Amino acid sequence: WALLEPEWRTMLDRHGLGAIHCSELRHQLGYDEARVAQLMGEVEAIILRHVPVSVVGVMRKDDYDQIYKPTRPVSGQKHSPLGVLYRACLSFFAAFLEEHPPGHLEAVRFVYERGPKEGGLQSIHAGFQRADLPDWFGALSFVSKADRVALQAADCLAAGALFVVVQMAAAVLHAAVDPRVRR
Repeated sequence: WALLEPEWRTMLDRHGLGAIHCSELRHQLGYDEARVAQLMGEVEAIILRHVPVSVVGVMRKDDYDQIYKPTRPVSGQKHSPLGVLYRACLSFFAAFLEEHPPGHLEAVRFVYERGPKEGGLQSIHAGFQRADLPDWFGALSFVSKADRVALQAADCLAAGALFVVVQMAAAVLHAAVDPRVRR
């Protein structure tokens, strides 16, 4: 992250941005699709140079409603869409750690955007920690996106993954309704 930070900040300065939050990006860039595409191309190049492994979870709202949403009220945020996605990402990451353990587990840290659901995420995170390896999952901390460019990069990765999922769903739908497309 130390190498990514200055390059990311230079890219932000070049585009006149203080930070990237993908849900606001088109508005920030004046709805200029060419500028958005150029910026996202730069984002991808920086991430590919500096981030060896990433785990991204996306879920469509209708999938959450049909598959994961509790049928009766439950306490806490563990069953919210965010809770379901965070649990999935931690599961994938735990499997990755078991197969490819890093030389220094204490270097593994989790940082999430500061917000109202911190308690639910901390509870989920604690469920993945192991008593036999106290540093297995490191600490979970919360910061603002402006303070940590890694959160901005994660936001861009999630937005890119969601874009791919939407495009794949559109292709599947097209194949299902277009008789010229063979299955």
